[in-house]
Amino acid sequence: MGLFYHYCVPSTFHSIVSGRSLWLSSLSMSNDSMEGKLVSNIVSTLAKDDKVEAKVLEEIKTIVGFYEYVADGFGICLSVEGDLLSQWRGYAGDATGFSIGFNGLYLAQLAEQQKDANIVVQRVIYDKQQQVDLVKPLYETIKKRVESGPLGEQDETSAEATESFGQALAYEEKLNKARVNLIQRFGPTIPPSLFAMKSSAFAEEKEWRVISLGVALGNCSFRVSGNKIVPYRSLALDDLTQPAIVKVILGPKNPTPKRVVERFLENNGFKDVRVEQSTLTYR
Repeated sequence: MGLFYHYCVPSTFHSIVSGRSLWLSSLSMSNDSMEGKLVSNIVSTLAKDDKVEAKVLEEIKTIVGFYEYVADGFGICLSVEGDLLSQWRGYAGDATGFSIGFNGLYLAQLAEQQKDANIVVQRVIYDKQQQVDLVKPLYETIKKRVESGPLGEQDETSAEATESFGQALAYEEKLNKARVNLIQRFGPTIPPSLFAMKSSAFAEEKEWRVISLGVALGNCSFRVSGNKIVPYRSLALDDLTQPAIVKVILGPKNPTPKRVVERFLENNGFKDVRVEQSTLTYR
C-alpha cells in the first residue's frame, strides 16, 4: 500500500500531530449532503423497480431509516492524491493547510490491531452499479422479511384491524421491537463499503477512509465543527513496526517554514518525515 493523504486546516494538523491521534467523525454529518442517503435512495430505487406493494416499500424504507438512525460509520477521509487543488480548496482552509501523508502499511497494521473495534481501511466506491451491487443483498434480506410478515405477524391483529387506540399503540410497539431485532440480526453483516459510497461527482478525490463501524453515540466524544456538534471517536497513532506519517505537504498558501514543521513533527515523535511545499500555484 502507498500513501494516503489527509487534507486539513492548520489547527487540525496541529491536533493530529501533538495528540498523536486521528478523529474519526460521523460520516453522516460530513459536508457532502448526500452522505448517508445513498443507501436509502438505492433501496427505494430497487423496491420501485421490483414493483413492490406500497405498504411493503414504506416498511422497507422505515427499516432502513431505523438502521441509519441507530448505526453510523465514523471515519476520516483520505486521498491517494497528495497535491490536488480541489482538495486544498475544499478541505485545507483554501490551501492554507496541510496534506498529511500516512503510510498505508501503517494504517493496515493499525486496523488489524483495532479489529475488535471494527476498524477498517476502505476504498470509496463511486461507480453507481457497484453501489447497487453492494446494497442489493441488504435490500433483498429486508424485502424477504417484510413480505413474509415476520415483523409483527401482520394478520387480524394488524394496525388496520385494531379496535382501540390502546391496541394500535401495542401493535406499533410490537412492530418497532421486531424492526430493532431485525436490524440487530443483519447489522453485523453490513459491509463497510456501505459507509464508503459517494457520488461519481467526487471521483477525482480518489478517496479512501479509515472507518469505525457501528459506533454507538454513548461510546464517543463530541466536537464543534462550524455551526454543529459532531460525534467522533479518537484513534491513537500508536508506535508500530511501520512509521505512521512519512510525508507532509504544505498548501500553496501555507506560509509556515518547512523547518518549523519538521521540528514540530520531531518533537512529537514523528521522525524522518519528508516536508515539501505544494507544487501548485494558487492565490
